[in-house]
Amino acid sequence: MAAFHNIARAAPYVLAAKPASLQRVAPGVNGCPSTGGCPSDAWRPHATTRRPSARARRRAGILYAKYKSDKLMEHLKLFSARLNIPRLIRACEEQHHWRELVFLYVAYDEYDNAALVMMAHSPAAWEHVQFKDVAVKARAPCTLALG
Repeated sequence: MAAFHNIARAAPYVLAAKPASLQRVAPGVNGCPSTGGCPSDAWRPHATTRRPSARARRRAGILYAKYKSDKLMEHLKLFSARLNIPRLIRACEEQHHWRELVFLYVAYDEYDNAALVMMAHSPAAWEHVQFKDVAVKARAPCTLALG
């Protein structure tokens, strides 16, 4: 009985790998026409889809900063807990993405640097409510006096 459960558990993976083999065994099953074979997505369970690796997700932020800046902030908000923030901070500084840089500094608890960036690049990075929150959390009071 245990062997049957193991086979039943592995069956979707076998079918996802070889949908044509199902056609030879049981033509016409579950909507697959007996002549044409199964569509490619018909037998693929959701568990077999490959997720991007952590390394690929971390590097995607740098690539978004360089080539697709309109998607960068969305990527940062979605994956902020799993990013290599120091590396992304350098990339955003190089590419002059000031709003995203402020977001990264706040996520990395670097409120002093976030306040400095907001003051230095105010047309692009200034948000009044966010600046008030950052100013309260800034450690060095001289940070606000430098601006």
